[in-house]
Amino acid sequence: MNNQVKPTLSNKAEIINKWLIDNGVKINNKLIKIVYLGKENNFEQTDNTTTTTTSERINDSIVSGLGIISLKELKIDDIVAKIPKSIILSIHTSSISNILEKYKIENNIGTSIALIHEASLGEKSKWYGYISSLPRKVDVPILWDSESRKLLKGTAIEDVLNDDDILINQVYADVIESNLSKNHPEIFGDKELYSIENFKIANSIISSRAFCVDSYHGDSLVPLADIFNHQTAREHVHIESNGDVCNKCGSIKTCKHRKVVTQHPHTVNSTKGKRTHKVAGIPSSKKHIHKGNCCPTTTKTNTIEDKDTIIEEDDEHLYIKVVKSVEANKEVYNTYGDHDNAILLSKYGFLEMDNPCDRLSIDKQLVDKELELVGSENQITRMDLFNRISFYAEMFDIDSRNNHAIENDGRLDDALVCSVGIALAPQSIFQSWKSMSEHKREKYFEQLEAEDIVKQSQLVRNTLLSILNKLFSNYNNETTTTTTTTTIEQDQEKLSTLKNQREIIAQSLKICEKILINKSINYYKNL
Repeated sequence: MNNQVKPTLSNKAEIINKWLIDNGVKINNKLIKIVYLGKENNFEQTDNTTTTTTSERINDSIVSGLGIISLKELKIDDIVAKIPKSIILSIHTSSISNILEKYKIENNIGTSIALIHEASLGEKSKWYGYISSLPRKVDVPILWDSESRKLLKGTAIEDVLNDDDILINQVYADVIESNLSKNHPEIFGDKELYSIENFKIANSIISSRAFCVDSYHGDSLVPLADIFNHQTAREHVHIESNGDVCNKCGSIKTCKHRKVVTQHPHTVNSTKGKRTHKVAGIPSSKKHIHKGNCCPTTTKTNTIEDKDTIIEEDDEHLYIKVVKSVEANKEVYNTYGDHDNAILLSKYGFLEMDNPCDRLSIDKQLVDKELELVGSENQITRMDLFNRISFYAEMFDIDSRNNHAIENDGRLDDALVCSVGIALAPQSIFQSWKSMSEHKREKYFEQLEAEDIVKQSQLVRNTLLSILNKLFSNYNNETTTTTTTTTIEQDQEKLSTLKNQREIIAQSLKICEKILINKSINYYKNL
C-alpha cells in the first residue's frame, strides 16, 4: 500500500517494541515478551536463547508472525500491559479524521481507509513504526484467486465468499469511487493507492485485527493488543478499560456533551471487525453491559511496587489483564470470540482443528428439498408442507429456519429437528395439534424435547440422516472426474502430503466439517 521499506519478519518484534515504548505503552517486561513465531511455530528470540515450541495449533507448518510469550508464570489478575487510547488508530485519531467524520464513514470501512492513508505517509505518519510491524496482508479467502477458491468447494464459506465480494465491491464504489475520490482528489485521487485491491487488503487487516474500543472510536487498531494470537474459549488475557465514554468526544469525564456521575472500569464484549471477542469497551449493540461484580470499588494500598508493575486505574488507557494462568515460556492468547472455523478462516485467515466452538451451517434449501422428496413418498403434498411450515412459523420464530446447523456435539439445532418433525408428522397428530387451544399447544411444545421427536418417528430420523449424508456428499474428490466422496481418513492422509498453504487450509476446513457431519450421523443413528 506504500513505498516504505518493508522490514523482515525477524526484526518486526524490535520495530514494534521500540514504537510502543516511544508512544507511552507500558509493558511488564518481567511477565511477557513480544517474539517472532517462525514457520515451525517456534519462539525466535533476538538474544539467541533456546527456542521453545508453542502449544499445538492448526497450521503448525505455515503460521508465522508476531506473538506474545510468558517469561514467568502469569497469575490471574496480573496486568501485563497498559496502552494509552491516544495511540490507537481509529476514524477519530487518523490525520484524515475530519473527512471520515464529515461523511460519517464509520466502523471497519472508515478504519480501512485511514490505514491506507497513514501507510501512504510513510515516516510522516504517527503510526509508521506500528504499521511497519503489520502483515502486508492477511491471506483471507476473499483475497484468493479463482483457482484457490475452488479448493473451498462444498465448504460452509463457499457461498459466503460470493456475497462478501458483492458487498465490498459495492462499498468501494459508493464510498471511495463516488464520494472520496470525486470530492477530495488531492488525497484520494491516486487510483493505484486507493485501488479495490488495496481496499480489500486494508479491510482484511482491519477485519482480522481491529477492536471496537468504545462507542466513540468504534473499530480501531490497538497496538500491542492485536499481537496476542487467538484461542477459542481458552484465552489467557482480556483487554479492559473504562468504556463509559462520551459518544461525541470520547472523554471519560464530564464534558460539554454530558455529565458523568460515576466512573468505573469494566470488561465487556466488543467486536473485532464483525466478530466478537473479549476487550474493554462496548458490545456490538453499543450498550454498556455489567456482568456480576464487574465494577468493584478500587482501594489503593501503600505497597511498594517495582518499575515493571502496572496498576489499573480509572483513566484513558486499555489494560491487558490475565484471566487464566499461564506457565512460563508459553504463548499467551487472547480470543477473537467463540467462532466456528468458517468464520475464523473467512475473517482471520486461520482455523483450529480442535475448535470447541466449531459448528457447521446447513442451507435451508437442502432441508426443504429433502422434505419435498420425503413428502412425495409419504402422501404429503407440497401444499401440506407449506401449511405445516406455516404452523411452525406461528409457534416459533420463522427466521430460526435460516440458521440451521450441526453443533459441536453433533446435535442438530432444535429448529431443524422440530420443523422436520412437524412437516412429517402423521396427519392425525398434526390435526390434534391444530385443534388444541393456544395455551395447551404452547405448553405441549415447550415440554417436547428434540430428541423425543426423533425417537418417536423413524421417518424423521431417516430424513435427518439423509440430509446429513447429502451434506457429506458435497465434498467431492476434485482429483478425479468422478463424483466419489473421499473418507475422512483419505482426507487426512492427503493433508499430510500438502505443502501449499491454501491447500492445507482448505483441506483442514473440509476435514473439520466432515468430522462434524460424521459425529452428527453417528449421534442420530444411535439415539
